[in-house]
Amino acid sequence: MNMTSNFQLNSEQVDLWLIDLNVPIEERWPLLLDAIEQKRVDHFKFVRDKNHFVVSHAILRILLSKYLSCAPDEITFEYNDHGKPFLNHALQFNLSHSKDYAVVAITLNDPIGVDIEYQQPVDRMDAIVHRFFSAKEIEAYCALPDDQKVSGFYNAWTRKEAFVKAIGKGIFYALNHFDVTLGPLAKILSIKDQEASEWQLRAFDTVPNYAAAVAWKGGEKRMSVGWC
Repeated sequence: MNMTSNFQLNSEQVDLWLIDLNVPIEERWPLLLDAIEQKRVDHFKFVRDKNHFVVSHAILRILLSKYLSCAPDEITFEYNDHGKPFLNHALQFNLSHSKDYAVVAITLNDPIGVDIEYQQPVDRMDAIVHRFFSAKEIEAYCALPDDQKVSGFYNAWTRKEAFVKAIGKGIFYALNHFDVTLGPLAKILSIKDQEASEWQLRAFDTVPNYAAAVAWKGGEKRMSVGWC
């Protein structure tokens, strides 16, 4: 790992950390995972998936330990009713991974969610849009030229995933209960049960052929993107 940061964080800052999941696994990394994470590792069928999980979750703990000035094996997660891990601390975080990369989002005080997706054509993409997107999003998607539909789909999907992860409900929150933009500018347009103005949504650059977005509750924050 090659991280260049002083790991000092304030409430007006969001740190985003990209992780290459194909790095060699250090001997101590599997030992950092808790029982819940170990159980998830055991459920993976393929070695590649097991390794990617260990890398992303071990590096997550190492990152958090840098901000908290403690040893990685001292990090203890609690889990909400929907399985989202959190710390008994003001430090807020979220993790996402897709194919060969992962991203960790870290801030103070405010709930945060992040999503990264490898962009590739999806079977029955139009059907997925009509099942999970809101009416406004379906209209925006259908208006896109054919050569922009894949990017529009992933723009919307990462933004929606980031938001439902930020509120801590993940797949338990209906994706068609809120509207996001599909274009280059990421924004939550409306939410069925709360004010959209209470939330921030941003897209950010990662690596070619990936889309990524981060959402948090509260006001504007400065964003920084780095590599582990």
